[in-house]
Amino acid sequence: MFLALLFCQCMTWEPLRIKRADNLSGKLRLDGYYYATSMITGSKEVIFLYSNGVLYQLGDNQSDLQVIENRLKQNFYKQQGAVQDTPTKWGGYVIKGDSIYIDRWVFGGGVGDKPRVYGVGVILNNTSFTNSSYENWGPFQFRQFPIKPDSTNRFVK
Repeated sequence: MFLALLFCQCMTWEPLRIKRADNLSGKLRLDGYYYATSMITGSKEVIFLYSNGVLYQLGDNQSDLQVIENRLKQNFYKQQGAVQDTPTKWGGYVIKGDSIYIDRWVFGGGVGDKPRVYGVGVILNNTSFTNSSYENWGPFQFRQFPIKPDSTNRFVK
């Protein structure tokens, strides 16, 4: 973990294309998290969307949402300092009409070995959407959850 944090702090991070802006659309629920399932491994990708246009990506390679939720309940706030200093957990999003645009940093290079990926998706209803920045993943589905990590970070401007 320490080496990953050191690497993240030393790497130059390409700025996000999306500038942080409040999401007042009401098009997607924000009182929980969204998860997608890998079509290759079956693992889950969990993201939190915030009303201030910030996206937090959990990045836990679990296939069981109950395990992920238990980890959030037990460990997240203890690790809050480390999370705040890790750009690969953060990104931004904006909703325009029935489209969601996501711009996020990734560890180990993204498309074309850039540490940032950008994608557009379709909002299917207020609890599900697709996004091209998550290749080989099914649509994101909403799950209500009482714990939501703080969106304060030094990366999304």
